[in-house]
Amino acid sequence: MAAEADSELVDRSIERKDTKTSQPKGPTILQFIIATLAFALLAIVILFVQSAYVAVDLSNRNLPLNRLSKTDSSTTLAIVRASQGVLYICMTYVLNEAFMLLLWLQMNSPKGISYLSLLALSPSTMQWGTVRLLVSSASNSQDRVWAWSRLFLHLAQWLSGLVLFFNTSFLTVYDVATTYNVTAGIGAFNGTLVQPFFTNLKTLVPGDPYTLLPFQYFAAVYILVINPLISTISTPVHCSGESCVSYLLSGGLSQSEPWDSATFSDYQDYQMARVDNTPSVQIDFSSPVSDVFTDADCDQFGSSDSPIAMRFCVVNDEAVTNALRAGLFVCANGTNNGQCDIGTPWNNITTRIEFYTREATVIASRSNYTIVSVESITSPEMVTDIDLTAYREVLRWLLNYTASDIPAPSSIAQSFFNSYAQLDSPYTYGIAQQNFQSIVAFPFWLFNNNNWGNIAVKSDMLEAGLSPQFYTTVSIVEPYVKLKFDNAMFVLCVVLQGLVLVFVWTVLVWTCLRRSSLTFPVSAFPFFDARHKLLMDGEEGISGRLAARAQTSEIIRTMKNARVRIKED
Repeated sequence: MAAEADSELVDRSIERKDTKTSQPKGPTILQFIIATLAFALLAIVILFVQSAYVAVDLSNRNLPLNRLSKTDSSTTLAIVRASQGVLYICMTYVLNEAFMLLLWLQMNSPKGISYLSLLALSPSTMQWGTVRLLVSSASNSQDRVWAWSRLFLHLAQWLSGLVLFFNTSFLTVYDVATTYNVTAGIGAFNGTLVQPFFTNLKTLVPGDPYTLLPFQYFAAVYILVINPLISTISTPVHCSGESCVSYLLSGGLSQSEPWDSATFSDYQDYQMARVDNTPSVQIDFSSPVSDVFTDADCDQFGSSDSPIAMRFCVVNDEAVTNALRAGLFVCANGTNNGQCDIGTPWNNITTRIEFYTREATVIASRSNYTIVSVESITSPEMVTDIDLTAYREVLRWLLNYTASDIPAPSSIAQSFFNSYAQLDSPYTYGIAQQNFQSIVAFPFWLFNNNNWGNIAVKSDMLEAGLSPQFYTTVSIVEPYVKLKFDNAMFVLCVVLQGLVLVFVWTVLVWTCLRRSSLTFPVSAFPFFDARHKLLMDGEEGISGRLAARAQTSEIIRTMKNARVRIKED
């Protein structure tokens, strides 16, 4: 009885084993889960890369950033790299599994598969072996298709993680709290504003015999081109080299007139203000140039009572159309009969000046109005209609300290007189040169339509009748640094990774639809399966022709006609 019972148990065990073996085998749930995870990881990469483009779009449209758009560059980089790392692991697994499914499907057919196709699809074949199958004359078209598919998809998977970081850069976007209307910017010099301004000054002190020079203008001229509230360094349009320097006078936030100052005092968590599309003047200086001027080109500023005097000359430049040539000469011994008393050789500063109008978006600090950066600057347009007569008249008003009854030691000429020796040294020359450049820029700063040189703006800039270019907006913003991915490289990354994903999912779905063909149990050890579960036609004869030290090319030639099938139990 006991023997019969044992025999019955063995028969049932064999029956269960045979039933299990004959069950259709296809993609496992794990393969679908990992393929789905790979798709989700690619979606995360796309989401964080696209967040930079979304942030730029929202910032440009003066709209608040969403939470994802505020993610900083370091966090974005960490998440994208981590997602790519896990994605590579997942895709390597499911891609190898997909090729294994294709391999066993074909070996399960009555005719089997060619031995070279088996080598092409097998995960145990390294990349160099796959290349050898591609170039070998013994490989047929099907062998090459499988070898090329495996090589290309593995290469695409590797390249997709690499190309994404080609041509990356950093950019700053801005979360916008609110936007309000302003007038802002600096326009070209308007000579018609000069005489009405001087006439208005005389009404402030009737009967005063001296020319009135308000301190706010007199003091501003010393550092006008390097004043961070008004000006920033720019890229010259034409000149280059150490002797060329360029400034962009935009006026920034200090040159804007808020129509709603109460709004500007709110949103204290937002540290910056952005002035959009503000008119600006770019001034390019190149030196040295000719110091030859006629008396008609120059004005002397000084008195017989003081040795502090200088000569200032401005003329249209013959060498460059629409440019000016200017020179400042220190009168070492003061003036004599209204002319510089040369006495000893004088030092000078000469320069060529080119004026351009542009528009730029300016970012400034709300706490001190300092210009932080200049963005979205338009192409320069050269100023071609400078009223030289009115321009020189402004310089006379500014520099003629005797006409304003300013003591010589308190005049602008004094700074150049004291710098007489420094003008010979390249280490100190630049300071005097910046003062000189500020004087040259002064008429453009004060006598443009959007400054107090235009008496129409004294009361309310909104009603000043300015040209439309000066009416713009200011946004209260907070900056965020984003990692910007090159759009072409991003598209290439998605296409390469997408091809791999499409192939994997196609194989998984196709093998699911053909589950009845997969009746062979596949283990996790391909080498064991190939050694013990496969049948090769003419194995004894083939094995006899291959020596133990056979080279790659010999193996390919010998095995080109071999077929591999699954062993029958």
